Amino acid sequence: MVALPSGIVSFLFTGIEGSTWLWEEFPEAMHVIGALDELLHHFQIGHSPVLS
Repeated sequence: MVALPSGIVSFLFTGIEGSTWLWEEFPEAMHVIGALDELLHHFQIGHSPVLS
């Protein structure tokens, strides 16, 4: 089990407005969501993130 952070803790919530509709209408373009996840992970990696 990973130790939970202490001290100042930040939460980052992301979403794409209309993503369900976009997924249904343009499934071939949804690789963009994967790119967003990779970008966010890149910026978090130096801060020992706890992801769930």
